[in-house]
Amino acid sequence: MRLLIVIPHFMIGGAQRLLSDLVPLMARRDDLDITIALYQNPEGAMMLHPILRNPMVKIRVLNIPLSHKAFLNPLIRRRAISGLRDLMKEADVCHVHLFPALYDAALAARGLPVRLIFTNHNTTNRRRRYPLLRPLERLIYSRYDALACISPASARSLSAWLSLHPTDERLSIIPNGINSDIFNFHSRANDSFDSSVIPPDDNTDFLTSFAIGPDLDRRRRMERAGIRNEEEVFGRKGHAVLMISRFVDNKDQDSLIRALSILKHDPVYADLIPADTFIVFVGSGPRIEICRRLAREYGVADDVAFLGDRHDLPRLIAAASVGCQISHWEGFGLTACEIMAGELPLIASNVSGMGDLVKEGASLVAPENPEEIARAIADILAPVSPDAFNDQLLRQAAGRRIADRHHIRHTLERYMDLYHKLTK
Repeated sequence: MRLLIVIPHFMIGGAQRLLSDLVPLMARRDDLDITIALYQNPEGAMMLHPILRNPMVKIRVLNIPLSHKAFLNPLIRRRAISGLRDLMKEADVCHVHLFPALYDAALAARGLPVRLIFTNHNTTNRRRRYPLLRPLERLIYSRYDALACISPASARSLSAWLSLHPTDERLSIIPNGINSDIFNFHSRANDSFDSSVIPPDDNTDFLTSFAIGPDLDRRRRMERAGIRNEEEVFGRKGHAVLMISRFVDNKDQDSLIRALSILKHDPVYADLIPADTFIVFVGSGPRIEICRRLAREYGVADDVAFLGDRHDLPRLIAAASVGCQISHWEGFGLTACEIMAGELPLIASNVSGMGDLVKEGASLVAPENPEEIARAIADILAPVSPDAFNDQLLRQAAGRRIADRHHIRHTLERYMDLYHKLTK
C-alpha cells in the first residue's frame, strides 16, 4: 500500500509527536510504502529526527509558507494544491493532519482514486469561532473518506460542528499513543514507593523532614536515566516544573507563570516550597514572546527557562520535579501521557479531551486558575503528611497504567485496520 502522510510542519506538537513515534513502526512493515509531505523545510525539527534516520521513509518538502497571510494568498494555495496532487497520483491512501493541509488536500484529491483520511487532533480551533465558515467546513470535510478522532471529546465536538449523524460511518475514534517504554524509569509501576520512608504511627517529627519524599523519587528517576544532576539537563540546579508544549492559543503557559509568581511572592507558599523552584518551558511558537514579557511583568523572569524545541524528552521528564499540561482546551493530551509514563507527578487542566484521559493519574485543576495550579505544585513539592505523599505515589502508579494502555502499537493497529478497510 502506498501511503502519503501530509502535515504542514514538524515543530513540537501532539500530531508531530504521534507521527514521530508512529512512522518508524510503520516503516518496519513490508506492506507500506511511506511518503511524508511537509510544507516547510524540516531542518532543526527535533520531532522529525526519528523519521529522518529511517531510509525507508521518503520526505517531500513543498516549500509552502504557513502564515495567515500566506493562507489567504491564492497563488500560494494553488502551489500547495498542485504539489499535493502530484504526490497523490502515486498514493493509495493520503492521511492528512492539521490545518491548512486539511483544505489543500481536500481540493487536491478531486477526481483522483486516492482515499483520504483526516485525523482530528483537537476539540476546537479558531475557525469554529465563526459560524459563517460552517458550510465551507462541511464541504471540505465531506471530501474525506474517513475522519479519525483522537478522543471521544474530539469526536463529539467535530460531529456537533459539522452536524454529522452519530452513526456516520466515516467517524472513528483512534486514541493517540506513545512509546511508553522509553519513559520507564522504574522497573515496576510502583517502584518509586519506598516503605523505608514511611514512619511509624508515633513519629511526630517525621513531617518536619518529609520533604525528602518527592526529591528521593526524582533522584531515582535520574539515576535510572543516567543523569548525574538536573543541571546537565536544564542548565541550572533546582526543582523544575516542566511544561512541554507549543506556544499556541490552546496552551496556557500564562497561568503557569502566574502560579509561579504566587508561589514566589505569597509568604505562605514562599516559606513552604523549595527556594530553587523554577519553571521550564520546552517548545516554540507564536506566543513565546508574550510569555517572556509576562514572566518579566510578574517578577519571575529569572525563574522561568525557555529551552526551545528539545529531542531528549525522557531525560527532561526524569530530571523534573513536577510535570504540567496547562491548557484552555485539548484534543487528547499526548504530553500528559508521556509525563505519566515517566511517573513524574502531573498537574493537568480539567478540560475536555484531557480530564477523561488522565483521570486518577494527575492532580486536575480548573482551567485558567493560577491559584489552583500554585496549590497543586506546593502539594507535590511540600506534602503536608505521609498520607498526602502516598496519595501522590498512587496517582503516579495509576498514571503509568494509563500510559501503558495508550501504547503506540495499539494506535498503529487501529490505523492499519482503517487503511485496509478503505482500500478493500
